Amino acid sequence: MNNYQIYDEVGKGRHSVVYKGRKKKSIEYFAIASIEKGQRQRVLTSVQFLRSLNHRNVLKFHNWYETNNHLWVITEYCVGGNLRAVLDLDQRLSETSVRVFGCDLLEGLMHIHSRGIVYGDLKPSNILMDATASLRYYDFGLSCSFDNAANASKVGTPSYMAPELFRDGGIPSVASDLWSLGCVLYEMAAGRPPFSANSIQGLIQKIVNEPYRRLENSSAALQELLEALLQKDPLERASWADVVNNEFWQGRVSPVPPLPAQPAFETFKQQHRPLSKEVEKRNKDIMRASINAERNLARELGQHQSGGGAYAQQGGGAPSTAAQGVLHIDREVDFTEHTTEGGLKPLTPPTTMDGDNSSFAMTHSKMQPASSAPIATGDHAAFTPMESLIIHPSDAHIRPLVTNARIEKYVEQRFEPATLGFTSMTLSALKQLPNKDLELFLTSVYKALSTPSQSAEQSEKLNVLAYFETLCGDSAIANVVINSSVMTLCVRLIGSSKGAGAFRCAVASIMGLLVRHATFIHCDLAKSGIIDVLVAALAEETNTRTIRKLLACVGELLFYVGTQSSEERVSWPIPTAQLRSVFLSALSHEDDITKHYAVKAIENLASINDRTVAREVFGSVEVVNKLFDIYALPLLPPARTEHLKSSAVCAALKLCFVNDHLIVTVLFARAFPCQAFGEAFATCNAKIVQILITVVNYVLWRTLAVQGAGHHASEVLYRHGAHAEAGALSPEASSQIVGGILGNSKAFLDGLCSVLEHNAGAVRGKGLLCVSLLCTVGGGFALGEDESRQRVFQIVDKLIKDKDTYVQSCSSMAIRSMCRFTESVVHVLAGAQHTIAPSVFVAALHTVTSPNIRPHLAISADFLVHLSTCVRGCNDPNTSAYYSPHEQALNHMVEAIAADPTVRQHHYMVLASTVVEPFGELLTHAEGSKRFSAIQVILHLLAPIVQDASLYNPAASICPVVPLVNQFVTSLIPRVPHLLRDNEPIPLYTMKLLSMCCDRSPTLTLQLNDSTTLKLLLSFLDPSHPSNSVYVVRLLLRILQCSGDDVMRLAVEDSLIQRLLLTMTMSKQEGALDTFAEPCFELVFVILCAAVNEPQSQVAQLSSHFIVEQRLESLFFFTCTSSLGAAAECAASSVYLLTQLFSEARQAILQPACLGACRELFSSVEESSLHTVLPLLRSLLLCVAASSSKAEVRPLQQNEPLLVVLHTLSESTLSTDLASVASEILQALYKVS
Repeated sequence: MNNYQIYDEVGKGRHSVVYKGRKKKSIEYFAIASIEKGQRQRVLTSVQFLRSLNHRNVLKFHNWYETNNHLWVITEYCVGGNLRAVLDLDQRLSETSVRVFGCDLLEGLMHIHSRGIVYGDLKPSNILMDATASLRYYDFGLSCSFDNAANASKVGTPSYMAPELFRDGGIPSVASDLWSLGCVLYEMAAGRPPFSANSIQGLIQKIVNEPYRRLENSSAALQELLEALLQKDPLERASWADVVNNEFWQGRVSPVPPLPAQPAFETFKQQHRPLSKEVEKRNKDIMRASINAERNLARELGQHQSGGGAYAQQGGGAPSTAAQGVLHIDREVDFTEHTTEGGLKPLTPPTTMDGDNSSFAMTHSKMQPASSAPIATGDHAAFTPMESLIIHPSDAHIRPLVTNARIEKYVEQRFEPATLGFTSMTLSALKQLPNKDLELFLTSVYKALSTPSQSAEQSEKLNVLAYFETLCGDSAIANVVINSSVMTLCVRLIGSSKGAGAFRCAVASIMGLLVRHATFIHCDLAKSGIIDVLVAALAEETNTRTIRKLLACVGELLFYVGTQSSEERVSWPIPTAQLRSVFLSALSHEDDITKHYAVKAIENLASINDRTVAREVFGSVEVVNKLFDIYALPLLPPARTEHLKSSAVCAALKLCFVNDHLIVTVLFARAFPCQAFGEAFATCNAKIVQILITVVNYVLWRTLAVQGAGHHASEVLYRHGAHAEAGALSPEASSQIVGGILGNSKAFLDGLCSVLEHNAGAVRGKGLLCVSLLCTVGGGFALGEDESRQRVFQIVDKLIKDKDTYVQSCSSMAIRSMCRFTESVVHVLAGAQHTIAPSVFVAALHTVTSPNIRPHLAISADFLVHLSTCVRGCNDPNTSAYYSPHEQALNHMVEAIAADPTVRQHHYMVLASTVVEPFGELLTHAEGSKRFSAIQVILHLLAPIVQDASLYNPAASICPVVPLVNQFVTSLIPRVPHLLRDNEPIPLYTMKLLSMCCDRSPTLTLQLNDSTTLKLLLSFLDPSHPSNSVYVVRLLLRILQCSGDDVMRLAVEDSLIQRLLLTMTMSKQEGALDTFAEPCFELVFVILCAAVNEPQSQVAQLSSHFIVEQRLESLFFFTCTSSLGAAAECAASSVYLLTQLFSEARQAILQPACLGACRELFSSVEESSLHTVLPLLRSLLLCVAASSSKAEVRPLQQNEPLLVVLHTLSESTLSTDLASVASEILQALYKVS
């Protein structure tokens, strides 16, 4: 933030203030938002999406910073304010203005959607206007990706939220953004939103149930557009193509770009039940949403009584009703359900399905899918336990059985209306019937099917069944029929052995459709014995088509029962043995479609959270083996497809979740053994890979309970005070499982890399969980090759920055596990009681050296002491054999830890004493490589401590760091001559270390002013020397500043000035003067001060080298006119001293070249350049005052521009000294003339 100058406040929100700002040294203005740190996640979300977008109608993002108290976001500055301000001023806009502004809104929103992003909070206050009146989207804090829409926050602005978002399980989508777009267009045209009320409940009621108020005096095209956008049902709402092609835009909008898939919304569509068909459910959703919102608002207003809430307080009561306040249309509201303690109550995420079954609803109580969570920092940050991360909503792959085209193509039934025996009705007409008339219609169907008939009349009943089947695919109709006597009749008909196979097949098909589409089945149907009847019919049936229909119906019914609560499930007795028998028979059937129905039914039941039904019916070794047998079959289109094989192996794998007894059977199945999992990660399809990595994680997690996880594992993987139950796994089975999974370690780690680089965020996240488990279970990172292991770590580093919220939660888990793993490894190594493989320590080293992971590692004093013990052990003959394999890794670990400012801040005492000490002892080692390694580590260890200004408290009489550093350097000084004579780069590192320490504690230089050290240092002050560096100059500077005249004389006699000038000249030629300038000119100034104090000394005489060969102009005045700051000041002060010492310097200054430099510098004097200008003015005054003739000052008298500048300076109010010296120069010139 130091690069920006902040000016006026231009906006203010509940948690932020926006300023107008300018980047220093530029004329470009920016908007600089200062945001409370409590909004960090929202800021990160907004930054993530802003950074990924590049469009004229999206605000341009520049940068963001984090300081101690605030987050700062730098964006393009829009001078026109926001659209809300325009509407507040103009109320309603003309249709032309609506069209112009609307085109901007459309173009921007289309681009956002084309990038796979749901904007999520489209409203006038979130739209900015630039100087040309173009609109810009800017606040993406509530946005989400298409892939992650299911996990989006339940926060929004009610006046602009689509009806489906108030429902339980509502998904933000392109459709919900288009609803918001319609609201904004309506508000621009009408001057008010399409819906308003005095309470949240009233507002939601209107949005969900009531039509919007149509615009008056508006064009038909605009009316048509708004009607299409403000459709209550998202499936009937206008698409982008409908919007763009509307006549209202007059062809001004760009064509619709390709849009990515919306997996979460596709799932929602498949589960979708029209609002108009569920009055009771709809009202409950409205009540729930409004109660949550009002409670959250009341809580928030209680915390922020200063105002700005959704209610304008009119009294002292709580703002819970319309009478107590007026709803602010632009206020965000949190619809999340909270507990009374204020924490979030877990909400069941929507199930990811690839089918269309409204009755398929998943809940995860024991293993809840992860929500968005920032990466945890340190020990005290909140984290999501492993048990909540293993299962992801998209793991389910639940797909209905009936009308599933992947299993069997559904054929639409045809019928003859004339022979029905009653009047046929279309589905839409039937849905409009009053209940009484609907009952009469169903009675007609019942009579037509139940009347005893001769075989000749069987075809008539088949015709009725064919017609009736066309009606049963609608949820509203299915809910009525399945709970009527018609369904009971169907059960009776199936149970009867009479009738042709075609008749029973048609009845079974209708029953399957009804169960598949119904959202509620009364327990009375259970009393009809429907499950027993269907199972018995399956056991006896020989017709393949009928078996398919019966099996699909049973699968759908079992899924419905399995998703009910345990109390409701009591009403549905399940014949376990008989069901298992018929499914085993189906899995062995010669018909592959029959197999597919059975496989998919098992997979669906094994995918729901409450797996009681799956465990009772399918939790057997026989079922697992049958499923793997199907997976092992060769492909044989059209029936034996990849879908069948994938579902079979996924169903078998998911049975691990059903019963721990099956884990060993599943993992060591001959058709798909766990030793092949690594290769499968890289070669199998996405569905199998996702389930496979889920099973690996689950099984490894379960083995922890058996093997006994250590303290750090328990802390990472479980909720506070909770542990995994051991279940049915034995210790032997646990060891067998870990050994089997990790047996082919290279293949497994290579496969894990494929998982970590997978396109699906859920799979990448699960890969991170696997990394976390490998840090904990069975020494996973002791296995494999270094190359494979290193690649895993590199990918983990990248994934820490992944934007997917599930991946972020899993990253937090992986980081936490890796950090605890590292602490444990160092602790064990320091104890020297157990052998640790070098590969394990390398894994721990990665945690410490990774810039993304290290900040999360809780480095304690004990940890540092353990490290020091390990380093010392490398040098101890008694323990070197144990520690030496880790020596290089230990050195790197120490260097990485010392670079962490947080560690320095808390543990500088331990770093500067205990940790550095064993490396100091290595400086006398006989091996040059060890000496080099030691000085390198010492430098990397002490340099950050010495340079960290926060560790030095100027108010303290004694800083605790200084004595420690001084003590170590003092012990090092006797070895300095040896180190300076050592092989490169040991001398360079030594001088760098000494220079930094002497800068912080100048008294140390008194121990370095002996002639031997001084001569060695001067030998490095040579541009051709490989160790010539700025640190040599700084070290010489500190020595000469603190030493007496004898040391100065000794240095000058040993060609100090000549070496210094050569270094300065060469650095200027090579463009590196900015590096050397400041210490070099400081050193020049110190030498000249000594010369001025003793003008007859040898130091003074040899100082004449500074003015020969036009160096006054080429070095000194060149630096004075540069932007080198402190170096320019020292150069100017040195010029003044030179004019005191040498007449040649005074003559040189009065030459045109130096006078030109003075004019350039004097022409633009600022407060920051005073310390450079004043010494040069005094030098000029000294030159004029010392002149004995007009000829000597003639160049100055003839330099009219410089004289004008001097006159200006003489009247300057910037500095009295400045004006005074300039006046004296002019007066002196006048006297000479």
